[in-house]
Amino acid sequence: FAVLNVFGQGGRLAHQYTIQISSEARLNDPLLEALRRDEQLAYFETIDRIAGLYTLRFQERMTALDEQRWFENRRWIKTRQPVYPLQTRGCNPNDSAYFGQYGMELMKFDEVWCYKTDGISPLGDTLVVGVIDNGFSFGLEELYPNVYCNRAEVPDNGLDDDQNGYLDDYYGLNARSSNEGDDHIPDSHGTQVLSVIGARGNNQKGITGTNQHIRMLLCSAGTSDQLLKCYYYFIRMKREYLSSGGDRGAFMVSSNLSAGFDGYFPDDLPLVCQVYDSLGQAGILSPVATINENMDIAVAGDIPGLCP
Repeated sequence: FAVLNVFGQGGRLAHQYTIQISSEARLNDPLLEALRRDEQLAYFETIDRIAGLYTLRFQERMTALDEQRWFENRRWIKTRQPVYPLQTRGCNPNDSAYFGQYGMELMKFDEVWCYKTDGISPLGDTLVVGVIDNGFSFGLEELYPNVYCNRAEVPDNGLDDDQNGYLDDYYGLNARSSNEGDDHIPDSHGTQVLSVIGARGNNQKGITGTNQHIRMLLCSAGTSDQLLKCYYYFIRMKREYLSSGGDRGAFMVSSNLSAGFDGYFPDDLPLVCQVYDSLGQAGILSPVATINENMDIAVAGDIPGLCP
């Protein structure tokens, strides 16, 4: 039947109709057999006899007027409608390795992408996600185009050119270094996280990130104090953006932390828990990961998972 999928006007399948017979004139066997032998029809099949539903396809030579006259001569047809192909409700990207990313459709990102993928807010701001991890190999072909660059900063000159309180934060901030700057240590975990969040998508190569054209602001951290430095860096960048009308800083909308502190509670790390309120006040949402164990974190302990 697949060979019949020849499109007509408006996306409908050419010459094909579904019909319903009036309840007073249910088709009997001789009439059904006559329809099957009708030389003007190439195809006739029962959908549901009790409901009086059938599908048919006219010969290719039939014109729209011929088909109209055919129906007019059969008054016992109560309703007819053209046959249309189903359109799937999804927007899969064309990346070559996409179908190996089974998690994307499980999380319904194929539906989210139908809504918007350009990484721009309704008011024209470039959306930025802050990513915190041990380090990153962010120069990869699928990642680099979506990494945020602080254009108000001159890279590697040892100065705070944009006067935001951080030195050489052109590719984000390395809070693990006493010299600050953006010299992130290569790390497989952080690189994988970047790939899931924002690998360039729908570009006919590699994989796609959940956000195909987002900008990712990088921050390397390995301890709780460095984590705080990253978070307050994100807050500063958001406030700089708002106060400068977009000339400095970044339009931060969220941050991601795929790490944490196993076995600890809010009383152990109150300053870490406190920062999420500050992020929220700046308009930054903060998804975090919990422990990689099948445990109740309310009993086992987990920060930031238990932060109020």
